[in-house]
Amino acid sequence: VSQTAVKKIISLHEWESINLPLFKRSIGQSVVVRLLEAFMQGESLSVKELTLSLPYSPSGIRLQLRMLEKDGWIELAACPQDQRVKVIQPSTAFSRALDSYSLQCLILLGGS
Repeated sequence: VSQTAVKKIISLHEWESINLPLFKRSIGQSVVVRLLEAFMQGESLSVKELTLSLPYSPSGIRLQLRMLEKDGWIELAACPQDQRVKVIQPSTAFSRALDSYSLQCLILLGGS
């Protein structure tokens, strides 16, 4: 790995720390990365589906979701088919951050 590549990866990580809701724990990063994946694919993801897809305690994941909701990154809505199910939706801020993140990845990692 070249020094240039390492510098670009570090720059991207710094950008992520400032602009994305990546909490200082791996559970927060895992939750956000899984949400990014679902949102980019246009996938509807319920709280239960999220908790089953990650190797962390459901209470720890729900705590991360409460923090994301409180900070305005996501919204929880009732599923139209089953009102008991909560579906995670990106807020406008999260969608904008996702667009910025994609652009930042292209800028920092796309070229040499």
